[in-house]
Amino acid sequence: MNRINALLYALLISSAATAQSTSSPGTPAVDPVRLIQVYNSGDSLKYQTYFASLTPDLSQIAANSRRMQREFAQIGPLRLMKTTVVSPTQTELALKTDAYDSWWKLILFTDSTQAFKEHRMRPVRLSGEFLSGEKRSLAQALSATDQYIAKLVAQQLFAGNVLIAHGNEVLYRKSFGNNPARRPNTAAQSFQLASLSKLFTSISILQLADEGRLSLEDSIGRLLPGLSNKALYPITIRQLLTHSSGMGDFFEDPAYAPQPDQVLTSQQIRAAIDQDRPHFPAGQAFRYSNTGYLLLGLVVEKLGGLPFADYVAKRILGPVGMPDTRVDNGAGGGFSTLSDLYRFSQALRNSELLAKATTQTFLTHHTPDWGLGQEYQALGREVVTGHSGGYIGACTELNMYQHSGYTVIILSNTEPPYGHFLSDKIKELLLSN
Repeated sequence: MNRINALLYALLISSAATAQSTSSPGTPAVDPVRLIQVYNSGDSLKYQTYFASLTPDLSQIAANSRRMQREFAQIGPLRLMKTTVVSPTQTELALKTDAYDSWWKLILFTDSTQAFKEHRMRPVRLSGEFLSGEKRSLAQALSATDQYIAKLVAQQLFAGNVLIAHGNEVLYRKSFGNNPARRPNTAAQSFQLASLSKLFTSISILQLADEGRLSLEDSIGRLLPGLSNKALYPITIRQLLTHSSGMGDFFEDPAYAPQPDQVLTSQQIRAAIDQDRPHFPAGQAFRYSNTGYLLLGLVVEKLGGLPFADYVAKRILGPVGMPDTRVDNGAGGGFSTLSDLYRFSQALRNSELLAKATTQTFLTHHTPDWGLGQEYQALGREVVTGHSGGYIGACTELNMYQHSGYTVIILSNTEPPYGHFLSDKIKELLLSN
């Protein structure tokens, strides 16, 4: 459930006026530098005046002005880093916040005559092209991490546990803030995983592939011939793992509105799968799908011969030595600790869970920025894989740096997206030393 807090996820634009060059051919219909200057004023009257200069549509003026007010209140000033003309009707601005060093994309929409329609802001991950050229020692990077977390904690935006390791050496391990019971978080604290636990689903599927019980090219119709939703039959295991199946997200159905500590029943899982209707032909595009991973969980149960949670406990948690971890279903959920997840990352890197060739494929395959069941992020000469998670009162990250050997784990019992911001900040810092 990679769902960033609704207000923050729908946020917008802001900050100072140091723009880089415009990439992609064409000229933006709206002057990005001027737009950011207006935004950074924080002045609602200036917002209305500005949008009135772009469109005579009173409803658009009011809607864009209100949105900009909310966004400025939430994230404050932003710096304009890059402008990209995507098409004659769409321009994207790469922005960085002053307050959190977080990255955002502002999308400007016009009609075919270049008349302004609306703007939308989305949080995005750190891009390799924006890695700082500043050099730091490892000690300086860890100190800067401390300072960054302290800033979030002071604003009550982060509470949780953070671990940074290099190979078998733990370099940084600290607890911050309080748990939901209002007691200080401790090193042994257990945290909701959200979508981070999709990694267990992916590993389970690849174990079954190693044993010859399935192929990644097998279709759902072949593996689950009794499934009532025949629209899903052509979808392959590989397409499910890479979120290219076309399947949707059961959380978009009001019947499955997220609730704290919610665990879906087997009946709800079946209903979500039976009701899913693909958004596009399998293999044609990318669409993050929680329902697709519920379906992978059913495949694990069918071929593994055990309920999903029991299979994971027997084949992953037990062998690795993860006594404080449990999982809910194929789409995510469950709880774990820093120690358990660190052991899991080491076991995965050391090919203790998969055949060596399968491990190598798992850690390197991508299409283009999603791996074979995990996130894949190229940052300069580094590649970071793993998974993040976001849910009500949970924001998590497991990042494995493939070339430098770092492992970063963030377990938070506060709302997204600040744990994700922290993950990107640590990447900036570690990759500068």
